Amino acid sequence: MTTTFPLGRPSQDHAHMPLATRVDHLDWPSLTAQLDDTGSALTDPLLTPQECREIAGLYDDATRFRSTVDMARLRFGAGQYRYFDHPLPTPSPPCAQRSTGACSPSPATGPNGCASR
Repeated sequence: MTTTFPLGRPSQDHAHMPLATRVDHLDWPSLTAQLDDTGSALTDPLLTPQECREIAGLYDDATRFRSTVDMARLRFGAGQYRYFDHPLPTPSPPCAQRSTGACSPSPATGPNGCASR
């Protein structure tokens, strides 16, 4: 089942689904083809606006992060970014769930399938 989120965000029908289910419902054959063709792939948004606000609200709690990178110090512009420490927040950003397999629905069709070709 392929899920397309209208208006660039998960619909109310999909927002109640666990994040791993939303990831499973992505059009993995299309994403794999995009990766093969261009080296990158774009999904529809996976997080609801409320989930985004919840994760963004964690930014000021330094204890939630294992490291912080200061972009100006590295001469990459202004600002900073942080790497979450474990345990990851729930819902975890999809890229942070790779270690649990949430972003790899099957080795043949998911992002890990590219390594075997």
